[in-house]
Amino acid sequence: MQMLHGASSNVPAMASVFSDADGKNDRCCWLKRSLCALVLFSASYFAYFSFFSENNVVRDFRQCPFCEPPSPAVVVVVAAAAASRSPTTLAHIVFVIGASNATWAKRRVYTGLWWRPGAMRGHVWLDDEPSGQWRPSWPPYRVLRPDEARFGKEHAAAAWMARAVAEAFKAAEAGREGDGEVRWLVMGDDDTVFFPENLVAVLDKYDHREMYYVGSTSESVGQNVVHSYSMAFGGGGYAISYPAAAALAGIMDGCLDRYNEFYGSDHRVQACLAELGVPLTTEPGFHQLDLKGHVYGLLAAHPIAPLVSLHHLDRLNPISPNWLKRLHAVRSLVDASRHDPSRTLQQAICYYHSPGHRRRRRFTLSVSVSWGYMVHLYPTAVPPHELQTPLRTFRAWSGSPAGPFTVNTRPEATPNATALPCHRKPIMFYLDRVTEMSTSTASPAGRRNWTLTEYVPEVLSGEHCNATGFDAATEVPMIQVMALKLDPAIWKRVRKHAQVIVALAFRS
Repeated sequence: MQMLHGASSNVPAMASVFSDADGKNDRCCWLKRSLCALVLFSASYFAYFSFFSENNVVRDFRQCPFCEPPSPAVVVVVAAAAASRSPTTLAHIVFVIGASNATWAKRRVYTGLWWRPGAMRGHVWLDDEPSGQWRPSWPPYRVLRPDEARFGKEHAAAAWMARAVAEAFKAAEAGREGDGEVRWLVMGDDDTVFFPENLVAVLDKYDHREMYYVGSTSESVGQNVVHSYSMAFGGGGYAISYPAAAALAGIMDGCLDRYNEFYGSDHRVQACLAELGVPLTTEPGFHQLDLKGHVYGLLAAHPIAPLVSLHHLDRLNPISPNWLKRLHAVRSLVDASRHDPSRTLQQAICYYHSPGHRRRRRFTLSVSVSWGYMVHLYPTAVPPHELQTPLRTFRAWSGSPAGPFTVNTRPEATPNATALPCHRKPIMFYLDRVTEMSTSTASPAGRRNWTLTEYVPEVLSGEHCNATGFDAATEVPMIQVMALKLDPAIWKRVRKHAQVIVALAFRS
């Protein structure tokens, strides 16, 4: 209070300025002095409580709104979880698909590959009312217009998509996402292709009653450096558990203002979740595909994890070089995945050892199977660790075409840009058909379900190689792979390999 006393001690001097020149009106001077003292006292009182009171020191003095703890309601939601839970199913997921009227017209074919009307919940979020008829086979839509007045023209679209996450939660909370429990919100773009059964298998590993943020980073180091290694890239898709979505919705408005300078909606969402203490849980089956050119080298050496999503398919070459159109190549993989989702793109490695005979010396062929996609046949023995390393058939999204990437790669060509030695270059076999079958056994398991996939070779343009097994490899007209259907529960085990049977047929 010394500050107030010191301020009031100057009142007479200040008030004297306003007194009559001849000093005759004492009563008027007294009123003026009292008024000045009251003004100074009020100003000091306001300044004290604005800058030093306990309730406002964080909010006003430190300017740190994200330093405050989560609201009690959020804590209650997280703490109310019971000890046990039922398995997560597709019915527990609400999809939030980001689009615009301009992009939806071109990219809706990709959403149509995986969306199942009546079996899925969610919406396409548009920036304006669509023109033309909205087909029943498409996801229903909602309109959320970008706020250019608030965020500026440059940043409005990214803020709009991040806000759609919060709006989707509010809709689910209000019961506008259909009947039944909502456990996860899954975000993606209109050119994201999801593999629904594998998405469910991944999310079922995590307790949806806790705060989770599940996705993956970019394949290009440059993109991660520019944006964040702690961020799930939105095009590859990411999932937010219901409690995390509840907390996110509670801070979204202020959070969007704090991070308005960020480039994408996914970066905004990650920054907001970081304020809540929710880190990224990385799952390698989400694929942003920030790459250029052919990506079959990457997909043919897929990690031991379920294939969850693919992105940027309209900017890449067809994912299978035997197809001329991008959509046809993706549809081939999606159709195959419906027969055995868990096994899709899973790699199996085996070797064929020739017994040798008079006409031909002994040789070894290396076989790398990417189930439902393609087979690589090498005319010599190639160790597994090399076959498990992606062949660099692709280029980086930006910067040096050779990367770096977030996975190890092996070159498609030597450093001086010449072709690889022929014994290190595979002959590619592409998926031709998938057949389902079942067998009865005397085991307690009883009937077992199998798939038979057949792969046909690429057309070789008169290539020759002096590797011992090259001629034999070129004489293989088809490769057949017989495999037991994978139980999604395999992803919860430590050792996830499952045996397949590979048959090579040589021309006589």
